[in-house]
Amino acid sequence: MISIIIPTYNRAELLSKCINSLIKQDYPKNKYEIIVVDDGSSDNTKELAENFIKKYKNIQYINHPKNRGVAASRNTGIKKAKGDLFAFLDNDCIASKNFLKNIDFEFNNGNILCLQGKINLVYSNILTKTIHLNFRRTSIYTPNFVIRRKIFNKIGLFDENLTRGVDVDYGIRLKNHYKIYYNDNVIVNHYHRYDITNFLFYYKNLGKSLFYIDKKNNKLGLLKLIRFVLGGFYDSIIQTLPQPTLFPTHLLGILINRYYYLISFVNYKFHLWFS
Repeated sequence: MISIIIPTYNRAELLSKCINSLIKQDYPKNKYEIIVVDDGSSDNTKELAENFIKKYKNIQYINHPKNRGVAASRNTGIKKAKGDLFAFLDNDCIASKNFLKNIDFEFNNGNILCLQGKINLVYSNILTKTIHLNFRRTSIYTPNFVIRRKIFNKIGLFDENLTRGVDVDYGIRLKNHYKIYYNDNVIVNHYHRYDITNFLFYYKNLGKSLFYIDKKNNKLGLLKLIRFVLGGFYDSIIQTLPQPTLFPTHLLGILINRYYYLISFVNYKFHLWFS
């Protein structure tokens, strides 16, 4: 049994396309379930999900009365899931035709515990394209990530204190115990979209979250701070070399990110010194 967990918030139209791509899979309906976790949406997400449930028995809808964040939504899905495998998708993802069949093949033909699938990023504008430069093949990305149930029993659930960087945090915890396999046959198309408001909000929260992750892993220090700040400028140059038009927006994101990391760092040290 594969449990597909989809957190969603006010994206009914995109969610409908995501669910349809899963319903149309060439894979037995009794071998997978779709769990939609609505994180307090105010649009017609509930009605949409209920219409799907009337037609398909393998769809489950769970509603959070108020918005709790993507980590909490994924954790709710995990707690309700029946499967041995958990496949995480975002609500703006469209699964390829053989998505489930390829997951089944990979996990039954190798000693695999966690698998990062391929994400074809579909860009809506330059801001979205800039953020996608952060999607490297060195961590995990839950728009297309599959993991065995027993791993959660070993290292726990997603950290609900994080607003951004949830994948980064879980990837660090995974690498301490398990090998992450990367596979280009398990594919989704990711229709991400950002405007200037949520672009700025993304990098603000990412800076705060990265500080929290470093603090949690005892990786705070002046040398670490200097390397982190200078490394951001280096990343802006290296990552945008093939696409130099993205340099200004990428640098802006890095500056915002580092600024809020630095503010969090100073506040934390100030509290230690004067407490």
